[in-house]
Amino acid sequence: MRLRSSLPLLLALVLWPGCTCQRAENIAAKERLTKPQPKETSSAKATEPIDVDALTTPEKMARVVHMDGSEIAARLGSFAYASQGELSFGRDDDSAPALKSAEKTSVVQADSGDFAIEVTTGDGSEQKLAYVNEIFFLKNGNGQWRVSRDPAGERNTYRSDAMAVWASFYDLVAHALVVERTGAVTVGGRPAVGYSLKLPDDSAKARTEGALVTDAAPPATIVPGVDGGPDTRVEADEEERSRRERIAGRVSKWAKRSHPIGGSGVIVVDEATGVPLKVEFNGSLLVGDGKSPAKLIVKVSSLMTDIGKAQTVKAPQDAIDEVVRRKMPVQPRVPFEAAGVVPPVPKIDPATGAPVVGKPTKPATPTAEPPEEE
Repeated sequence: MRLRSSLPLLLALVLWPGCTCQRAENIAAKERLTKPQPKETSSAKATEPIDVDALTTPEKMARVVHMDGSEIAARLGSFAYASQGELSFGRDDDSAPALKSAEKTSVVQADSGDFAIEVTTGDGSEQKLAYVNEIFFLKNGNGQWRVSRDPAGERNTYRSDAMAVWASFYDLVAHALVVERTGAVTVGGRPAVGYSLKLPDDSAKARTEGALVTDAAPPATIVPGVDGGPDTRVEADEEERSRRERIAGRVSKWAKRSHPIGGSGVIVVDEATGVPLKVEFNGSLLVGDGKSPAKLIVKVSSLMTDIGKAQTVKAPQDAIDEVVRRKMPVQPRVPFEAAGVVPPVPKIDPATGAPVVGKPTKPATPTAEPPEEE
């Protein structure tokens, strides 16, 4: 099972167009297999100047909010990051049990490029990752550490996901979010610029749209069975397929039917680098997908500390005793033959197939026969 960061993934499953309600880990696995690895562009992005005093427009704020883990590491060098998130999704009239999720995340980034991640979900599931000396370690729950050279850069995706809780929710509310600059502040002794975040109450729009939605279930398809009676298995399959199609159709419209019903918070951006140092936000969305609108409540917070300070990331000792880069020998018998441990392997004459005593015999080169005279 791949936990990655559950809150961003759940937000995507709840409100992303085209959701077919598959299990989260299956969707994540399919993405890894089918989606090509994006080219590394964080180094170039890290040199782009950011006007930290002009982030009141959605586009400019999105540039800051959507910094991936690689760019943040390139801008700050070393840091410690901690975040908490809670998500609740249900019906406005509480007619259905709410889906609840929570997670705590910590990231330790060293100046050398090494980093470690720990994610703990509300049900106690854990995921630990470490990237040390160009080796990637991954451990889920009580399982064993998995070791990989990670040639595709999967580690960077894990790190970005672990730091993307606010970014995922921001995309849903950016169109309605009211952002105001509050002025200069300091976070951990670093000069920064603060912004207030507010969501208006547009719940009336969601309720009006929801009242116009009709979602009557179509009758089940009955297929005669072998004995002439109804094939209940096929009936159940058709009902399930119809249910999934209705849900998929409804979910595809959730993103544009979602409206904020209030929220507030703050975001503080580093003056020198533009990296978000602190985020606190509580907010809700109402989705007009029926007479009882769906309700999403999110509470997130994150904080950057120890920026520029020495950080140590150690390799898991129960995964590997010593992490070193060694080249595999191309001819492993040579040193043993030189030391007399094993006899030399006799060379084979390619022309005769017999062991060679001196130099191998060159195979005869076939000569072309002269054309026959007519």
